[in-house]
Amino acid sequence: MEVSKDTTRSLLRARTTPFAQFIQMFVVTLVVQTFHMVEHVAQVMQRFVFNSASAHGLIGALDVEQVHFLFNLLYLGTLFYITLGWLNFGGRVCRNYRVLGALLVGSALLQSYHMAEHSVKLVQFLNTGIQGTPGLLGAHFDGVIFHAAMNTAVYVPVVVVFVCSGMYRYVFFKPGSNRRGVA
Repeated sequence: MEVSKDTTRSLLRARTTPFAQFIQMFVVTLVVQTFHMVEHVAQVMQRFVFNSASAHGLIGALDVEQVHFLFNLLYLGTLFYITLGWLNFGGRVCRNYRVLGALLVGSALLQSYHMAEHSVKLVQFLNTGIQGTPGLLGAHFDGVIFHAAMNTAVYVPVVVVFVCSGMYRYVFFKPGSNRRGVA
């Protein structure tokens, strides 16, 4: 079956609309943070299930403050992007877009604090040369638990918005399918 040039152009145009870019960035953000959460689950298990003194996750070579700082800065940027996208397109996705938008705003604000934690940790590392510095609240809590909880708190709202809004329908079902209507 041969595809005409007009069909190809319309498919390319459909994939690059601002709405499609918003959906794609939302999915990329969710997938990347899901893998990040796997790292934190691995750290918690290493520390509390396997009683390991050094809980560095599955990719221990990347467990340095410079990587944490850059990753959290990128995650903050993508959270701002998808939050702004949600404020623009949320009404197109579902009826409860205001409530779900509030979850994304809350997640972005909490990630802003998380970024402040990593900024302090990076300054502490630069001043001492020691990896694994406590940050602001890390001096008062177990670092593995604190950062697993912080990452969970900024991850769960994104999952809730994706699932509760029905956004997955834009990813997993064909356009025009009756399963893709507004929730």
